[in-house]
Amino acid sequence: MPELELNEEVKRQSLFARVSRSNGQLDYAMRVFLFLVSNDYYVPDIRNDWDVIKGMLGPMTTSVLAASYLSQHRNPTLSAILEKLFQYSILWTAKGDSDSLELVRWLLECGQDPNQIANYNCSNPGIHRPLELAVFSQKGDLARLLLIHGSNPNLKPLKGELSPLAIACSILNSELAQELVELLLSNGALPNEPSEGDGAENKPALHCAIESGHTGIAVLLLQRGANIQS
Repeated sequence: MPELELNEEVKRQSLFARVSRSNGQLDYAMRVFLFLVSNDYYVPDIRNDWDVIKGMLGPMTTSVLAASYLSQHRNPTLSAILEKLFQYSILWTAKGDSDSLELVRWLLECGQDPNQIANYNCSNPGIHRPLELAVFSQKGDLARLLLIHGSNPNLKPLKGELSPLAIACSILNSELAQELVELLLSNGALPNEPSEGDGAENKPALHCAIESGHTGIAVLLLQRGANIQS
């Protein structure tokens, strides 16, 4: 795909204003998506830009046939577009945009991998999977949606990072921490992951709970088989 030169002035607002008048027509929407995919330096970090994208996708997200078609018919361009939209939807939901949660749901129904690794460019540079970001951002609805669609809470984190369960145990708000820990445990999270062999910097959830002063969570983890010697 052709890429714009980095030093070329892009009148972003004008582009989105023109597209927003297309009433969600697929050809206009595709132009914007191609622009996003072919220019990695551009991220819709302005809320108005993202709202325009959501508005264009509205008619498609209410169609069961659209999700079914997109999950079965793929090409490299379309796959790249949907993947980037999924990453943006996850990021904006984590930022507190509740409307983006429905877009996440639709993209999961279109076949997006809930365990895909990406650079979410959030305040914690160690966040690379959707479930990690959902827990770190304390968004229970997003975490629940990802788990329903197959997100694996036990995937080995990269060296030096925390598992979703350990992230939840590190949240200072005890009520939110408890809620997320229970959600993860009820969806198969293992208290002893990652194991000692995964690297000294990967703290088990029990250690994080104790360090954060969450006695109740620590007891719960022990009841679920957490190894106090780990």
